[in-house]
Amino acid sequence: DMSLIKQPFGFGAGGRADVGDAPQTNLKYHFRADVGVTDSSGVEAWSDQQGTGESLDAATTHKPTYNASATVGTLINAGAIECNGSTNDLSNTTMTTTNHTFDMFVVFQQKTWVGSAGQDDVLTYKGTGEAHFAQVDGGTTPELELVTGIADSGSITDFALSTWALAILAWDGPDSSLARNDDSPNANSAGSNDWAMTTGMTLGASGRPGNYAWLHGDFAELLIYDAHQSGADLTAIKNYINGQYGLW
Repeated sequence: DMSLIKQPFGFGAGGRADVGDAPQTNLKYHFRADVGVTDSSGVEAWSDQQGTGESLDAATTHKPTYNASATVGTLINAGAIECNGSTNDLSNTTMTTTNHTFDMFVVFQQKTWVGSAGQDDVLTYKGTGEAHFAQVDGGTTPELELVTGIADSGSITDFALSTWALAILAWDGPDSSLARNDDSPNANSAGSNDWAMTTGMTLGASGRPGNYAWLHGDFAELLIYDAHQSGADLTAIKNYINGQYGLW
């Protein structure tokens, strides 16, 4: 019976890894755009697949578009949550992590940005202090950085526009770091405040006043690990991501 033969990694139903194939040690939240999406004239909710009951939700006027047939990297029909750059976001106010330090793995693409007139938020923490993964420098190069203080600060990494990539965000206040795909992390100081993950998060829009702006970009997958990942553990997570999407 051919149905009893276990398919090799990356060749499950739909031609991709099963959600449960993601490395599980310390994995607290897992969102993937082919599962757990409530689409009613736009994305109402994107549900965690780790059994926490948490979801990233949209107000009626803030719903992103769901594109079930989106190609992410090289993966056809991967699914994507698409934010229009002016009204779309998904938020949660109750997600938490246990540890002070934690890592986020974000498969996304940014399509355009507002340039020197403002900065586009990819991920925002709304709580005591501030933390952002955002394009902050404008100009002609799409540079994104981690910001955990009022002043824009380090960990800047280039992400090409309209190109799917993995962002690896290691949050630990001034010791935070940012990496793209399989590149070495940029570990310049990201400010004095911290993302303690006590009051959830927002995808696609800013919780900060001033020039920060909505994201024009798309999300395919988000994994949040309740501890820093390194060595074989980090390699396994990157292999899980790249084995599906072929990002590098």
